[in-house]
Amino acid sequence: MIDTHTHLDALDDPDDVVARARAAGVTRILTVGTDVPGSHRALELADAHDGVYAIVGIHPHAAADATDADIAAVQTLLSHPKAVGAGEMGLDWFRDYALPTAMLQLRQGFGRLIRGHSDRGVVAILDPRLRTKPYGRAFLGALPRCPVAEDPAAVAAFFGSGVAVSA
Repeated sequence: MIDTHTHLDALDDPDDVVARARAAGVTRILTVGTDVPGSHRALELADAHDGVYAIVGIHPHAAADATDADIAAVQTLLSHPKAVGAGEMGLDWFRDYALPTAMLQLRQGFGRLIRGHSDRGVVAILDPRLRTKPYGRAFLGALPRCPVAEDPAAVAAFFGSGVAVSA
């Protein structure tokens, strides 16, 4: 069995995790570096354990800040005998493909419920990530312009008085 995507560098005791993986029948582990220091650490761990190999790279969330020196360092690290690939290299499929599709589907679904200015109702999206994650705020920004309420009393007032909920 092969574990193709781990972050052993993020663990307090990667040696124990590798030992437990071995005991469970895992024969190969690929550990991924998400920046230059993490890629160095991935290679150190690969050197320390038989059957552990490193994928080196720069995480998509940090790719915009990567310098030419960072890219050169990753290229150099790829020559290490236990470096088996470049990953986390700025291709953010979630942000670039899945997120825009999901935002469009949400907007379309919203539009099917509230079609015009005279339509009234409440669309409840009860996911805290809308307020806490950058992609959540992107979802809110993709919706048609409308009041947003976080206070249940504002929603109750909307239904009770017929007055629109204010943000």
